[in-house]
Formats: sequence, C-alpha cells, structure tokens
Amino acid sequence: MGITIKEVLNLPVVRHSKLLAGFDGRERIVDGIALLESTDSTRWLTKNCLILTNAQLLKDNPEWASRLIHTLHQKNCAGIALKVKRHLMEPPPEMLSWADKLGIPIISLPYQSTSTQLINTITYEIFRSESHDLSYSYDRDFLMTLLLDHKDPATIRNQAVTMGWSLKKCLGVAVCYPACPELSLYVQELAVRAGFSWVLSTSRHYILVYDLDKLEEPKTMLEEKTYRFSQMLSEQCPKQTFHIGIGRTYEKLLQTAKSYEEAQIAAAMNIAEQSENPVSRYAHLGIFTILLAPENRRELEQIMDTSILILERYDEENGTEYFKTLLSYYHHNGSIRSTA
Repeated sequence: MGITIKEVLNLPVVRHSKLLAGFDGRERIVDGIALLESTDSTRWLTKNCLILTNAQLLKDNPEWASRLIHTLHQKNCAGIALKVKRHLMEPPPEMLSWADKLGIPIISLPYQSTSTQLINTITYEIFRSESHDLSYSYDRDFLMTLLLDHKDPATIRNQAVTMGWSLKKCLGVAVCYPACPELSLYVQELAVRAGFSWVLSTSRHYILVYDLDKLEEPKTMLEEKTYRFSQMLSEQCPKQTFHIGIGRTYEKLLQTAKSYEEAQIAAAMNIAEQSENPVSRYAHLGIFTILLAPENRRELEQIMDTSILILERYDEENGTEYFKTLLSYYHHNGSIRSTA
C-alpha cells in the first residue's frame, strides 16, 4: 500500500525539509527506499521507491544529474531526497525544471538527518500502512514506548535519535479518566482542539501530550491547554464526571515518563478527594508529592503494612472505626473539629 510523498514530508524526522520541485507529485506512493551510491545504481531502481542521496554524485556528474529525473520518471520512482548546502548548494536548474514538468518530487533534507533515521522512520510507516494498522504513527508508537514500556534508556535514546528528536525535548503530560463511556467519544477530538499534540489511549485512561519544546513558559502552557480541555469536556457533557491529573514539566525527554506517573497520581488524588474541580496538579499536592512519589512507593507499602493496615485489621477484629476516622481526618485536611 505504501505512503505518499505528502505523508513523508509530515514525518517528524523530516519536519524541516523542503519540497524544491515536482509539486504535482506529492501524491506519489512510496513503498520502498533506495540509496543512490553510484551512477549505475539507477539500474536497480524499482517502482515507487524514494531515492536517498547526499548529492555528492550530482556535484561530480552534472550531465548525469540532468538526465536523472528522466530515469526516475521512466522507472516510475516516487521521488528523490537529498541534502543541499553540503556537497551541493542546490540541484542544477535543468534538473529542477524537469522535475516540475514530470512531477518528480525533489526533497531537500534537514542537514542533521541521517539515512538511518530516514530509512527506519519511512520503513515503519510503510509497514504500518500495509498491515492496515493506522492507529499509531511512528512518533505515537515511540511515545507509548517512552511512557509505558519502561525499556532500557539506551534503547529509548536510540529511538528518539532515529526520529530526529533531541534528548532535551520537553513534553508535557496530563491524563484524563472519564467516568462513563459517553465521555470517551469526545476526549480525542476535544483534546486535539484544545491544542494537545498527541492523544494516546489505554484501557483505563487517556494520555494527553503537549509538545513544549522551546516554549518560554512550558508549565503555564501545559496548564492552560489542560484547563481549556477540561472546560470543553464539561460543556460537551455537563452531567458527566471525569478526573484529570497534570504532571510536572521536565527539560529532558527521558523524564517524560516521570511526568506521566505524576499525572496519574494527581488524577488519583482528584478521585480520592472527590473535588468539584476535575483538574489536579501534581506540583500543588504539597507533602503528598513526597509521600506519593513513585520512587518512594516501596517504603510507603512497608508503612502501610506495618501501621495503617494494622489499624484496619484491628477494626475488623474488634468492631471499631479507627481506620474510618483516620480517613475522615485526612478528608477534612487534619481538622479535628470537622472530623468530629
């Protein structure tokens, strides 16, 4: 099945690329990649392949470069992608002219992109289209790995580099727990309208991810998008309940998973407190940011086993309500009078 040149241009790894010529060929199908390493490599080109080259061949063989577009047209290739301003400042004018006439796209690639990044990303998209699994693009699949799979950091770093993402990329995370199926019908659409970059779904909740890279006020921007989404969801389903948690923002990509865990904790606190405000921010949980920090989970479980759960078992054995009183004390923010 393959993907179109237009879809290739929208991939994160070539986000800063430019279509130099052959604009009428944007709907050409790409179902394979070919590297152009020598002038006779054209003999093995196949239909619908996208050609990758560093343009050194074009510089060293200007006459051959002018005929190359005709060869690509005859073999019904998808187009050619190359780096300019390295070996070659720009493709020969005659080459650009014929590309426009024949509808053969010529793509100028970002300087920092590598052939490995391009091959991995485009091949993934081709495979996804052929298996008819259009639910996750390469970047969405990477985010699911980053947030949920807990793979070795080196593996995640390699995937990020393959996509052309900086390891200092800042992503903001919020999670939404809809209390009824009706809300689930609107979460995806409204989150995108609110400005979130990606909306990922699990069996229990939705993960809302916002690209905060290079924004001056990342924390503020994430909260603004989340509250806007919350308002839109409330207006769409005014009688339905939902809970949203916002994690803190970090300046390192690998810490996005930590932000996701924090967002889940904030949402859980929102559920436990039965707050009228459906949005809770992890950064505003006070002492609970220490008590409920993921890295403290084992110690907290030990405390629960050796103290709090003992109280609950004592109530069961003696017909008392000490555990219930403790919960009431918490819900009333430590006020003895209100608890009474």
